[in-house]
Amino acid sequence: MAVSIRVTMTRPNISTIWPFDLYPWSEGQLVTNFNALESASVQTWIKGNEDDDLTLVIDHYFPTNELFDSYKTTAYTQIPLWEDVNNKTEADEFIAANNMTVTIAEVTEPDLSGYVQIDLTRPNSRTYLALRAVGT
Repeated sequence: MAVSIRVTMTRPNISTIWPFDLYPWSEGQLVTNFNALESASVQTWIKGNEDDDLTLVIDHYFPTNELFDSYKTTAYTQIPLWEDVNNKTEADEFIAANNMTVTIAEVTEPDLSGYVQIDLTRPNSRTYLALRAVGT
């Protein structure tokens, strides 16, 4: 049986940046957490367009129940990907101040139809990050 830890995020409008855009993919906790999950055979999938949608769904997919059982506790320390002990308060305050929601749930036998698998090269093509890189 497969299991996902599903993170559903909403924002009030497209000008509100996502929490994961506060922390560049090229450094910091986001990459550390992503790599730790990937090295444990956890796949990360996304449904939605980070630039244009108000809701995103990210599934951290464990292909077997055994993997989920053995890695669940550690995975919860790494999800959401952008948080760690050093920035949790700041990230939570940002989410609250910008009227965003982030919910985390366990989903048995998730249907990943319409999802795209995420790897560390994905953010390089995003409009928001491309604009930020040139200072706009």
